[in-house]
Amino acid sequence: MTKEETRHTKKKVCKIQNPVKNNKIVTSYKFYFLGTILATSALFGMFLWITIPLFTTQPQQKTIYVNASAKTNVFFPDGSSERPFLTISKAIQKTQYSQEFSKIFISSGVYTEEIKMPENTALYGVGDIVIQNPKQNSKTLTLNNNNLIYNIHIHGGKDAIFINPNTKTIIINSSATNATQYGIHTQKSEPDRTKGNTTIINSRIAKNALQGIYAQKGLLSISNSIIEENGEEGIDLHHSMETTVKNSTMRNNGESGLETEIQENIVTLINNMFEGNKKNGVNIQTGENTGSIIMIDNTIANNKKYGLRCAVHDPKPDDAPRPYFPYVTSFSGKNIFFENEGGNIDPECEG
Repeated sequence: MTKEETRHTKKKVCKIQNPVKNNKIVTSYKFYFLGTILATSALFGMFLWITIPLFTTQPQQKTIYVNASAKTNVFFPDGSSERPFLTISKAIQKTQYSQEFSKIFISSGVYTEEIKMPENTALYGVGDIVIQNPKQNSKTLTLNNNNLIYNIHIHGGKDAIFINPNTKTIIINSSATNATQYGIHTQKSEPDRTKGNTTIINSRIAKNALQGIYAQKGLLSISNSIIEENGEEGIDLHHSMETTVKNSTMRNNGESGLETEIQENIVTLINNMFEGNKKNGVNIQTGENTGSIIMIDNTIANNKKYGLRCAVHDPKPDDAPRPYFPYVTSFSGKNIFFENEGGNIDPECEG
């Protein structure tokens, strides 16, 4: 064999590999890739199992539960009674796009949140529930159309309860306290007052820096409630209000128990107690138009100024009958006035 042939043969020999060893290597790589694929598939499947419920739109349920004391290790709360949300805000998010009337049941606890209610939603307190807001420049609870608040204490914020215009709202067995401005603040309803309707039953409005209830152009009904210890008026009614207050107590407020403009206002007061207010029990102020104040079976006592004050806030309307205040004010049943320091009835009420 020549040197050239020997060199060429050696090159070929060098290229030959052990077939057994090569088979082991191929098999090893096959198992490696197969294991990697299976592991990746398992992880991806687990990822989908976890994340799909979070990002897929689910049918909105009509009843939702919230419990701040629920175990925090409950996986993926969905608002059911078994897996309640920990915050009211999460429950609200679930109802925002629902076409149904949503009921949110809240278990006892203190919830530090700012709540903006969507339409057609009710909050029911089960036990002792406080929604509090430590921020002095924001609203604690904002209400929109067709809302119900039951057995919930709203505490703090600029307004404890802020009610948007053209809104129908019912507040029962609840409280609005310690706001830096108003306990309950209603906005003007347009084009007419019937578009906004607020009902307050068996509730307490107290210790707010300004008015307990500051109401503008709408319908307002208050019954079996206590409005007390607010910095200014217990109830302040601006023009175009149609208001009924019955079986309620307005006491120890910084100004009058109730103040109202006479400007297309219809105010009916039935079987109430106005006592211990720093100014007047009831204060009536002239406006640009006339209205009516109807007083039936009320007790007005121990107020620092008048039991009933009649104030010329704006000039009396030229076309209104004279005497003006007797024309807009009527008494029936048994209204009791006593021990009001400035006098039971302001002499101006006769003119």
